[in-house]
Amino acid sequence: HPKYFPFDFQHLPLFEKRKSLAMSVDLNLLAVSNHGTNTVTFIDTDPTSPTFHTVIKTTALIDTAFNRLGKAPGEIVWQPDDEDILVVCEDSNSLAIISARDLEVRKIIPGVDRPRLLAVSNRDLVAGFQTNLYYAFVISEDGATTIFESGPDGVQGIGFDTFIGIPSLENQSGFDSPMAVQPDPSSSLHGAYIAYRKNGKGSVALLSLKDAPIGPRPIALNGFIPDPNFRTKEFAVAAEFTDVFSSSSIVDIALDDLGNIGGYPQQTTIYGTSKLIHKSSKSLNRVVGGGQIPVSQPRFLFVANANGKLDVINLSTGTNYVPSIDVPGLKILCHYWRQ
Repeated sequence: HPKYFPFDFQHLPLFEKRKSLAMSVDLNLLAVSNHGTNTVTFIDTDPTSPTFHTVIKTTALIDTAFNRLGKAPGEIVWQPDDEDILVVCEDSNSLAIISARDLEVRKIIPGVDRPRLLAVSNRDLVAGFQTNLYYAFVISEDGATTIFESGPDGVQGIGFDTFIGIPSLENQSGFDSPMAVQPDPSSSLHGAYIAYRKNGKGSVALLSLKDAPIGPRPIALNGFIPDPNFRTKEFAVAAEFTDVFSSSSIVDIALDDLGNIGGYPQQTTIYGTSKLIHKSSKSLNRVVGGGQIPVSQPRFLFVANANGKLDVINLSTGTNYVPSIDVPGLKILCHYWRQ
């Protein structure tokens, strides 16, 4: 709404072929991936700031340490603990990681073929398997899902801070014709909903960490020079929704925010910026009684179909909650903790 965000994006010359947006955890910065210039632009969205509604930085996707260039940045996500900004680079088959501390490229990681979609989790400090790591799901055009595991790495590290592989999934090699991915805000197991096509039908799967050793696991246990791998961590499909959608082509997904604890303080880590806000943080976790609690407990999955119909799925039963809703031209769905 122009009253609250009266910014004319069309006349900002630094934006070329705008591809994707990501909001910072404290809502004070907006990141924009610029597909044509291989850059990410950061805009001040803090209404109390003297630089409100201005570009404060444009970061070139260059990894000087390894002489790598991130080409054609697309999907971009702000890591929910305010540690990194991750962006898939479609033409260089890589993932660029920008530090949230200084908005500079931390590294560019090659090795993922034709990346298109991206979802990123919080660190599981005192929840789930307590690996103390965060994970990113990078989904390729062919449906292969490559897992990024956060650091810190090195001899004293607990994570590889790079890709650790493609999970082995029961009875399927990947997610054919992937169309959308969103994190599960109710998950303590790094869950993400993935919309794709299965056996010619529209389908949504919930991929999450099924099993892992409890607690941080030093990578030095893998040898003096460890190779990235899953280290007995198993990612699997925890739920599947199919035969309930109005078409075989899903264009977007979203969840409801009806039951949430967004008014509680966000989780912070020693690796993030520690910009604590007590309400409405984009973090997927909250601190309640010393514990780490998922921010939301959605009841419904909203699915936009290419034929202009919106399906509302009851997550507890996997069935349609109401008859499909006609929304001609429907393309994008949104909820507060969307990435």
